[in-house]
Amino acid sequence: MTGDSLRSTVRDLVGVGNATAYPRLTDANINAYVNRAMHQLAAKAEPLALQAYNTQHITAADSTYELGSVAFRIFAVNFGVATVRALKPITFGELDTQFPGWQATGNLESTHYVIEGVNASGYMKLRLWPTPPDSINSGLTVRYLATPTSLASITSGAVTEWPEYVCDGFACYAAWRTVLRFSERGVSDPRAAAMKSEWDEAAALFIEQEQLAHPQRWGHCAMESDTTGIGIETPWGWG
Repeated sequence: MTGDSLRSTVRDLVGVGNATAYPRLTDANINAYVNRAMHQLAAKAEPLALQAYNTQHITAADSTYELGSVAFRIFAVNFGVATVRALKPITFGELDTQFPGWQATGNLESTHYVIEGVNASGYMKLRLWPTPPDSINSGLTVRYLATPTSLASITSGAVTEWPEYVCDGFACYAAWRTVLRFSERGVSDPRAAAMKSEWDEAAALFIEQEQLAHPQRWGHCAMESDTTGIGIETPWGWG
């Protein structure tokens, strides 16, 4: 399914021809609803297609490193090349409590990392502790959950990160939210329940298939989903 056809499907479900005939359902409206559904499903299913690596060089006496793309979650941070070890996630508060004086410089190898925030592009900034004393080529590898490609950036091209039945589910989600927002009947509109059911079924099937196809869960989640505004409810409770 292409981005344009997904938007057309949403309008077909709502029963309007185009944005000119129904200006309250613009492409931007549809993109926003579909992107929200994508983010919810990605956070719950952690699909293998969105799991990625970022490898960087370690620079001596440099403690801060930025990912090269937007990430929902950090699964693992590995340090070293010949001898690789996993760095443990920690907060600044935990550093203050567990390692008083942690800000002092020394000559110890890094054992922990802190998610320090994000840069202007929304890329996570990681701070390694202790500060690495030596440079290491390709010495830092971060495994993370990437954000889905925004529907706003897809027109005639295919939506490649999701199977077609899930794209149909995204269309139902967007149409459902539109009906709830703009229909005089709101939740009593019979279309709303049908669209919501289709979305729930597509989402639940995708999560089940991901769990069956990739039963391994890739390690520790360092950024909990409430920090990105996404809940932990089951598919049947999504709103």
